[in-house]
Amino acid sequence: STSIPTSTSHSFIPPSPSDLRSPCPALNALANHGHINRDGRDLTVHALVDAMRRVYNFTKPLAYLLALAGVFLCGDGRTVDLDRLAKHNVIEHDASLSRQDTRPPNDYSPILADLNLVAQLMHVSPNNFLVLNDLAMARVIRESQAVGGPLSFPYAEIAKAESGLILQVLGDESLEVDKDVLCTWLVDGRLPDSWEPPKRRIGIRTTASVRRCIA
Repeated sequence: STSIPTSTSHSFIPPSPSDLRSPCPALNALANHGHINRDGRDLTVHALVDAMRRVYNFTKPLAYLLALAGVFLCGDGRTVDLDRLAKHNVIEHDASLSRQDTRPPNDYSPILADLNLVAQLMHVSPNNFLVLNDLAMARVIRESQAVGGPLSFPYAEIAKAESGLILQVLGDESLEVDKDVLCTWLVDGRLPDSWEPPKRRIGIRTTASVRRCIA
């Protein structure tokens, strides 16, 4: 893998009040580091696919699946603004590991991470890292707290796949995720300095396999 220096054109810059962000820390990090438009607006399928492949080492099919879903389900079919991804029960869902559930009459979920939920996630293990079993436990806890009750299909499957992507993107070869790295990514949308994409290519098949283990 190739190191992507975060001290040059892709340095971390927190969003300004006018910048748009989503409930997804992975996309927020891409914007905060300038891999996609820093203002979070007018994101094309091509721009999203290119960034996900370069920064997170996603396969082309997985990157296109995620980008097309965002642009066609939450955008206008050509582009999408990051805040539109917060539309409740389109792609976003209750029982996020780091965001509060959407409460009526709101149609959009909270954008910012909830520090109590992040702390709850960190406390599922006494270690300074999280593994697959920890993410599975965290999912059980959060789904028991969901305001709408148990997640229905397909949101339960999306939630497990999201946990699988956390393990693959931020984890080492044993899928151990450093808590400090995860916390900063969830809360600030920030990648570690001199970030290196995962060595293993992350695709639909690998993510489905990890999702099954979590299930």
